[in-house]
Amino acid sequence: MERNYTESKNIVFPERGRAELITEPVAELKPDEVLVELAVSTTSSGTERANLLGSDTVDWTKPPRECIF
Repeated sequence: MERNYTESKNIVFPERGRAELITEPVAELKPDEVLVELAVSTTSSGTERANLLGSDTVDWTKPPRECIF
């Protein structure tokens, strides 16, 4: 079965206290890159929580923060 990998699901944190699940196009691969398909993914109780809560360890000068799955 051939698949068409043209989109990815991504969690973005556009501002403190807000997370969104968005669909974005997958960029064309460069010759030295590979595309990996995940069977399962999870959200981290550390990194994603820090982004959502606006932790001092998160650089908010460059929003939106993005976690790509």
